[in-house]
Amino acid sequence: MTRAYFAFTPVGGPVRRYYQKLSWISASFAISLTSPMGAMGGSLKQKRDDYRSLCRHLSWMFLSTSVLRRWEAEGRREEDLPIVQYALKLGLANIQHAFDGIFANLEVPFMGWLFNGVLRIWSKTNALGGEIKDGLTHDVAQVILQDSAQRDRSPRESTFLKRA
Repeated sequence: MTRAYFAFTPVGGPVRRYYQKLSWISASFAISLTSPMGAMGGSLKQKRDDYRSLCRHLSWMFLSTSVLRRWEAEGRREEDLPIVQYALKLGLANIQHAFDGIFANLEVPFMGWLFNGVLRIWSKTNALGGEIKDGLTHDVAQVILQDSAQRDRSPRESTFLKRA
């Protein structure tokens, strides 16, 4: 209901809202999809579209969390912020798309009206993420096109990989 505005975040700053949104997504996933997965049991795997949407949702949650984790581990470099924001907005948009796919196709015995109607409308009106603005795309392109140490940084030099 609060869209996670009051959720605890381990850090503040420009990525605080992304931590809150990922917390909201995790809670929404747990609340809205635990009961249908339990009701459907093993038959969920036979419905490939539903299963694929669930996997897509979890994958984008993991990737988005990994982006935040790496940004923190790399020292919260200001020059990386446009790339971090772009990756997180892309992740949120794909998670929203996966949620829409789940609610549109999920056929749960005795609860189909809830998922195809109420939760689907709720998900559309409370979208997790929207389209990426052209300005952010332009900022990321400028970062990539500039000849800089940031672009030349290799994964081997990353402090993130050395800590893991």
